[in-house]
Amino acid sequence: MNKDKSFIAIVSFLSVMFIFLIYFLVAGSCMNHAKQKYNIIYWDSAFICANPLDWEVVFNENNIKLVDLSERACWLNTKQKVDKKVKLVIERMINDAEKGGLCLVVSSGYRSIEEQERIKEKYGDLAEEPGKSEHHTGLAIDFTSCPMIDGKRDDTAERLELKNPFKELPEYKWLKNNAHNYGFMQSYDNEPWHWKLVGKKERNEM
Repeated sequence: MNKDKSFIAIVSFLSVMFIFLIYFLVAGSCMNHAKQKYNIIYWDSAFICANPLDWEVVFNENNIKLVDLSERACWLNTKQKVDKKVKLVIERMINDAEKGGLCLVVSSGYRSIEEQERIKEKYGDLAEEPGKSEHHTGLAIDFTSCPMIDGKRDDTAERLELKNPFKELPEYKWLKNNAHNYGFMQSYDNEPWHWKLVGKKERNEM
Protein backbone atom coordinates (compact mmCIF):
# COMPACT_ATOMS: atom_id res chain seq x y z
CA MET A 1 0.00 0.00 0.00
CA ASN A 2 2.79 2.40 0.97
CA LYS A 3 4.61 1.54 -2.24
CA ASP A 4 1.47 2.34 -4.24
CA LYS A 5 1.10 5.70 -2.48
CA SER A 6 4.76 6.52 -3.09
CA PHE A 7 4.42 5.58 -6.75
CA ILE A 8 1.31 7.77 -7.15
CA ALA A 9 3.05 10.67 -5.40
CA ILE A 10 6.07 10.37 -7.69
CA VAL A 11 3.89 10.21 -10.81
CA SER A 12 1.90 13.23 -9.66
CA PHE A 13 5.06 15.18 -8.96
CA LEU A 14 6.57 14.31 -12.33
CA SER A 15 3.31 15.25 -14.07
CA VAL A 16 3.29 18.67 -12.44
CA MET A 17 6.94 19.23 -13.30
CA PHE A 18 6.25 18.20 -16.90
CA ILE A 19 3.40 20.71 -17.15
CA PHE A 20 5.63 23.49 -15.79
CA LEU A 21 8.38 22.53 -18.24
CA ILE A 22 6.01 22.72 -21.21
CA TYR A 23 4.67 26.08 -19.98
CA PHE A 24 8.13 27.64 -19.72
CA LEU A 25 9.23 26.21 -23.07
CA VAL A 26 6.16 27.67 -24.80
CA ALA A 27 6.51 30.99 -23.00
CA GLY A 28 10.19 31.20 -23.88
CA SER A 29 9.54 30.39 -27.52
CA CYS A 30 6.78 32.96 -27.58
CA MET A 31 9.04 35.67 -26.13
CA ASN A 32 11.85 34.88 -28.57
CA HIS A 33 9.42 35.04 -31.48
CA ALA A 34 8.12 38.40 -30.35
CA LYS A 35 11.62 39.74 -29.78
CA GLN A 36 12.95 38.57 -33.14
CA LYS A 37 9.98 39.56 -35.27
CA TYR A 38 8.56 42.58 -33.49
CA ASN A 39 11.21 43.52 -30.93
CA ILE A 40 8.38 43.66 -28.41
CA ILE A 41 7.98 41.91 -25.07
CA TYR A 42 5.22 42.87 -22.67
CA TRP A 43 4.62 40.81 -19.57
CA ASP A 44 0.94 41.49 -19.04
CA SER A 45 -2.20 39.67 -20.10
CA ALA A 46 -2.76 41.70 -23.24
CA PHE A 47 0.69 41.62 -24.79
CA ILE A 48 2.28 38.22 -24.30
CA CYS A 49 3.62 37.13 -27.68
CA ALA A 50 1.33 39.60 -29.43
CA ASN A 51 1.52 40.81 -32.98
CA PRO A 52 0.64 44.53 -32.80
CA LEU A 53 -1.74 43.97 -35.71
CA ASP A 54 -3.85 41.75 -33.45
CA TRP A 55 -4.02 44.13 -30.52
CA GLU A 56 -7.34 45.42 -29.32
CA VAL A 57 -6.31 48.84 -28.09
CA VAL A 58 -8.52 50.27 -25.37
CA PHE A 59 -7.63 53.66 -23.96
CA ASN A 60 -7.81 53.82 -20.18
CA GLU A 61 -6.78 57.19 -18.79
CA ASN A 62 -6.15 55.57 -15.40
CA ASN A 63 -3.75 53.02 -16.84
CA ILE A 64 -1.30 55.07 -18.90
CA LYS A 65 2.29 54.05 -18.21
CA LEU A 66 4.51 56.72 -19.71
CA VAL A 67 8.07 55.97 -20.76
CA ASP A 68 10.72 58.00 -22.57
CA LEU A 69 11.42 57.40 -26.22
CA SER A 70 15.07 56.90 -27.07
CA GLU A 71 17.20 59.92 -27.99
CA ARG A 72 17.35 58.62 -31.57
CA ALA A 73 13.57 58.65 -31.83
CA CYS A 74 13.12 62.23 -30.57
CA TRP A 75 13.29 65.42 -32.60
CA LEU A 76 16.42 67.51 -31.95
CA ASN A 77 17.03 67.83 -28.20
CA THR A 78 13.47 67.19 -27.10
CA LYS A 79 12.31 64.45 -24.78
CA GLN A 80 9.13 62.68 -25.78
CA LYS A 81 7.03 60.29 -23.73
CA VAL A 82 4.53 57.67 -24.90
CA ASP A 83 2.61 54.83 -23.33
CA LYS A 84 4.87 51.81 -22.84
CA LYS A 85 2.67 49.79 -25.22
CA VAL A 86 3.92 51.77 -28.20
CA LYS A 87 7.52 52.66 -27.35
CA LEU A 88 9.22 49.67 -28.97
CA VAL A 89 6.83 49.67 -31.93
CA ILE A 90 7.64 53.31 -32.70
CA GLU A 91 11.37 52.77 -32.35
CA ARG A 92 11.24 49.67 -34.53
CA MET A 93 9.30 51.62 -37.16
CA ILE A 94 11.88 54.45 -37.13
CA ASN A 95 14.72 51.93 -37.35
CA ASP A 96 13.13 50.12 -40.29
CA ALA A 97 12.57 53.41 -42.12
CA GLU A 98 16.24 54.28 -41.57
CA LYS A 99 17.26 50.98 -43.16
CA GLY A 100 15.40 52.23 -46.22
CA GLY A 101 17.37 55.48 -46.24
CA LEU A 102 14.70 57.59 -44.55
CA CYS A 103 14.87 59.63 -41.37
CA LEU A 104 11.87 59.80 -39.05
CA VAL A 105 11.70 61.34 -35.59
CA VAL A 106 8.91 62.07 -33.13
CA SER A 107 8.27 65.77 -32.66
CA SER A 108 5.43 65.33 -30.18
CA GLY A 109 4.32 62.41 -28.03
CA TYR A 110 2.17 62.41 -24.93
CA ARG A 111 0.45 65.67 -24.00
CA SER A 112 -1.98 66.11 -21.17
CA ILE A 113 -5.35 67.71 -21.83
CA GLU A 114 -4.12 70.75 -19.89
CA GLU A 115 -1.14 71.07 -22.23
CA GLN A 116 -3.47 70.78 -25.22
CA GLU A 117 -5.62 73.57 -23.80
CA ARG A 118 -2.59 75.86 -23.71
CA ILE A 119 -1.71 74.91 -27.29
CA LYS A 120 -5.28 75.57 -28.39
CA GLU A 121 -5.20 79.01 -26.80
CA LYS A 122 -1.93 79.79 -28.56
CA TYR A 123 -2.66 78.43 -32.05
CA GLY A 124 -6.45 78.65 -32.24
CA ASP A 125 -7.99 76.78 -35.19
CA LEU A 126 -4.61 75.30 -36.11
CA ALA A 127 -4.79 73.04 -33.04
CA GLU A 128 -7.26 70.28 -32.18
CA GLU A 129 -9.69 70.69 -29.32
CA PRO A 130 -8.41 69.35 -25.96
CA GLY A 131 -9.35 65.68 -25.71
CA LYS A 132 -9.57 65.28 -29.49
CA SER A 133 -5.89 65.56 -30.33
CA GLU A 134 -5.36 61.95 -29.12
CA HIS A 135 -1.99 62.85 -27.59
CA HIS A 136 -3.43 62.46 -24.08
CA THR A 137 -3.87 58.73 -24.74
CA GLY A 138 -0.11 58.18 -24.96
CA LEU A 139 -0.80 56.19 -28.15
CA ALA A 140 -0.54 59.06 -30.66
CA ILE A 141 2.54 60.81 -31.99
CA ASP A 142 3.55 63.49 -34.47
CA PHE A 143 6.31 62.55 -36.88
CA THR A 144 8.71 64.79 -38.72
CA SER A 145 11.74 64.18 -40.91
CA CYS A 146 15.43 64.71 -40.19
CA PRO A 147 18.72 65.00 -42.12
CA MET A 148 21.07 62.07 -42.65
CA ILE A 149 24.67 61.33 -43.53
CA ASP A 150 25.75 57.88 -44.74
CA GLY A 151 22.36 56.43 -43.90
CA LYS A 152 22.31 57.67 -40.30
CA ARG A 153 20.57 60.59 -38.67
CA ASP A 154 22.78 63.65 -38.41
CA ASP A 155 21.18 66.90 -37.26
CA THR A 156 24.23 68.86 -38.37
CA ALA A 157 23.66 67.93 -42.00
CA GLU A 158 21.77 70.11 -44.46
CA ARG A 159 18.65 68.72 -46.11
CA LEU A 160 16.94 71.41 -48.13
CA GLU A 161 13.78 69.40 -48.82
CA LEU A 162 12.89 69.61 -45.11
CA LYS A 163 11.62 73.10 -45.94
CA ASN A 164 8.77 71.39 -47.81
CA PRO A 165 5.54 70.27 -46.11
CA PHE A 166 5.82 66.85 -44.46
CA LYS A 167 3.23 65.45 -46.87
CA GLU A 168 5.64 66.04 -49.76
CA LEU A 169 8.53 64.19 -48.14
CA PRO A 170 9.48 60.54 -48.83
CA GLU A 171 9.09 59.75 -45.12
CA TYR A 172 5.37 60.46 -45.35
CA LYS A 173 5.06 58.18 -48.37
CA TRP A 174 6.85 55.47 -46.41
CA LEU A 175 4.42 55.86 -43.51
CA LYS A 176 1.44 55.66 -45.85
CA ASN A 177 2.78 52.41 -47.28
CA ASN A 178 4.13 50.81 -44.12
CA ALA A 179 2.76 52.25 -40.86
CA HIS A 180 -0.26 49.94 -40.92
CA ASN A 181 2.13 46.99 -40.63
CA TYR A 182 3.00 48.29 -37.16
CA GLY A 183 -0.62 48.96 -36.15
CA PHE A 184 -0.46 52.72 -36.83
CA MET A 185 -2.94 54.75 -38.85
CA GLN A 186 -3.08 58.42 -39.86
CA SER A 187 -5.83 59.95 -37.77
CA TYR A 188 -6.66 63.10 -39.73
CA ASP A 189 -6.38 63.84 -43.46
CA ASN A 190 -5.24 67.38 -42.77
CA GLU A 191 -2.48 66.25 -40.38
CA PRO A 192 -0.11 63.96 -42.32
CA TRP A 193 2.32 63.99 -39.39
CA HIS A 194 -0.19 62.65 -36.84
CA TRP A 195 -0.33 58.85 -36.36
CA LYS A 196 -1.91 56.67 -33.70
CA LEU A 197 -1.79 53.03 -32.67
CA VAL A 198 -5.25 51.61 -33.29
CA GLY A 199 -6.85 48.28 -32.48
CA LYS A 200 -7.64 45.59 -35.01
CA LYS A 201 -11.39 46.32 -34.96
CA GLU A 202 -10.93 50.08 -35.27
CA ARG A 203 -8.39 49.67 -38.05
CA ASN A 204 -10.73 47.46 -40.07
CA GLU A 205 -13.44 50.11 -39.80
CA MET A 206 -11.18 52.89 -41.10
